[in-house]
Amino acid sequence: MLSSEFTQTEDQFSDTLLDYGVDGLADDVERSILLGSQAVYATVQFGQAAVPAAEDTLHRAILSSPLRLNLHHSFGVNSVAFSRDSQRLATACWDNSAKTWDIATGKELRTFRGHASGVTSVAFSPDGRRLATASSDGMAKVWGPQSGKELLTLRGHAGEVSGVAFSPDGQLLATASLDETAKVWDVATGRELRTLRGHSGWVNGIAFSPDGRYLATANNDETAKVWDATTWRELRTLRGHKSSVESVAFSPDSKLLATASLDKTARVWDAATGQELRTLSGHQEKVLSVAFSADGKRLATAGLDVPKLWDAANGQHLRDLKGHSDSIVSVAFSADGRYVATGSRDRTAKVWSTSDIQELLTLGRSDSDGFGKLVFSPDGKRLAATANDNSVRVWDSITGRELLILRGHTDSVASIAFSPDQQRLATSSWDNTAKLWDGVTGRELLTLHGHSAHVNSVAFSLDGRRLVTGSDDETVRVWDVSAGQELRTLHGSGPVRSMALSVNGKWIGSASETTVTMWDAPSGKVLFTFHCANVVNSIAFSPDNGRLAAGCWDSTARVWDTATGRELLTLHGHSGVVSEAAFSPDGKRLATASFDKAVKVWDATTGQELLTLRGHSGFVNSVVFSPDGKRLASASSDGTVQIYAIDIHDLLALARSRVTRSLTPDECKRYLQSATCPAIP
Repeated sequence: MLSSEFTQTEDQFSDTLLDYGVDGLADDVERSILLGSQAVYATVQFGQAAVPAAEDTLHRAILSSPLRLNLHHSFGVNSVAFSRDSQRLATACWDNSAKTWDIATGKELRTFRGHASGVTSVAFSPDGRRLATASSDGMAKVWGPQSGKELLTLRGHAGEVSGVAFSPDGQLLATASLDETAKVWDVATGRELRTLRGHSGWVNGIAFSPDGRYLATANNDETAKVWDATTWRELRTLRGHKSSVESVAFSPDSKLLATASLDKTARVWDAATGQELRTLSGHQEKVLSVAFSADGKRLATAGLDVPKLWDAANGQHLRDLKGHSDSIVSVAFSADGRYVATGSRDRTAKVWSTSDIQELLTLGRSDSDGFGKLVFSPDGKRLAATANDNSVRVWDSITGRELLILRGHTDSVASIAFSPDQQRLATSSWDNTAKLWDGVTGRELLTLHGHSAHVNSVAFSLDGRRLVTGSDDETVRVWDVSAGQELRTLHGSGPVRSMALSVNGKWIGSASETTVTMWDAPSGKVLFTFHCANVVNSIAFSPDNGRLAAGCWDSTARVWDTATGRELLTLHGHSGVVSEAAFSPDGKRLATASFDKAVKVWDATTGQELLTLRGHSGFVNSVVFSPDGKRLASASSDGTVQIYAIDIHDLLALARSRVTRSLTPDECKRYLQSATCPAIP
């Protein structure tokens, strides 16, 4: 709890954040997160709602932070390696162990113990079914990553084993050692196949080329060597560094070789000729590790100062990854290119975003065609989105793992809905049909024919026995889910762009051009007609059925009273088309998605703007709250789905995970006007 020394008024804290937090994002993201956390906590610790300005700033600071995971160890971390599917990270530690971690959650999966001394290097096999470790005990080991079982112990080196690398086909394992040799082993049997001699000093690192033609070694004699990976003949020695070469890495196309050295540089070489192409100068201290991104466009380097990202084509410095408090001895890119991992003697491994903005989770790929509508499953464990390739993607909403891809429509999928029992999914499409799918297997169950134009919207009844669809053919249709039989047709006044069912199942809402019509579901009678100044894109009922919200083409969202038809709110703030509006499960908040690339959250009673979430680089097409109201998801034309932390306590916990330090005494004095610093909330 903050003492009275820190309890400025809400307005004072808001002013502090606006003056220092947002303005300081470019200078020090961690400071902005720390200040935002203090401002939020100053009110929520007393059971009050967070000051909107402080909460908004904390979201903005978290979105600006490249740090994704901060993985703590009991001793220094010597090596990091991603699995090929980018879902796991392996770390090697001085406490004689290796660990694997879940990238989505940061959860420790398994600890591998068996070495008698510090573990110096770690590597996944290409198929992810093996994990290799090297140790200063002079041995290498091969493990089952899932079982944790030790499969092989490789003995033969006369000194510390400093590096391990699998061949691209996973059949060979190469080891580097301080005994001035490298060795090649059969992974199936553990048999030593070859010893590579010719180094005049320690062999510090080792790597196979992705095409399997070459093996490279990093040497203490200021050189790197390239070997033929078939004959094991030495092909060339790369000279140019002025001190020990600590690490080697091939580009994905095997044409380039990067080296890291204690001379404070990294260098890029032509792997076929040995010609030096460029020198990366910018580190002020020794460089210990180097890695290429999976697309070959970026390089990462790490050492005794700050890890750096570089443009691999021209050597331009792109970004620093600030956060470690001691030497960084290992760096690795994930295979999907979204993350960089660093291992440090400060007893942490950190996972950083390379480019994607992310709060809780980012789903999809930034190079895909984009996503349209979103829906959570009733239990909140799954999230489904319509994709621009005529498919639907279903993910685990906690881990981000893709569970299903639904294919079958021949044109764009416009809408999607889970049945109340979660056993089925319904989709509507511009191919003039709606479809029912098995929610577990993804198998197509039924195709509903009857509409004569684009089917833009679909929804299940409360009991799951009926399906309602809205179409450009100016009708809303009600279907029997079990038989696929059309039960009723409601004729509107224009193409139905959006349709919604009230939570109590009594009303159907439909949006046609600038008009919203509310129907009595049992009788089909029109109850009210609402009007927007421009085209209505989407509609949604509040959980208590008392309000109807619409996202409109005129950059506004509007809220009406369903009992009287009176307009309650017009929400101004977006600078682009409002594509969707969604109520929170408790009805207290309204979220809007817009073509201005932002998501906004509003007080659904007063219309006060509470948050602006800028996690996308393209139009935001859809927004939805999780059933428990703790998360908010948005889908965009930029090819990603973003998940945000809306629960304030979850937001504070997320903020803690994105910082590596506390406020300094000078910062507390300057920004909090306090001589002493509070703990991180």
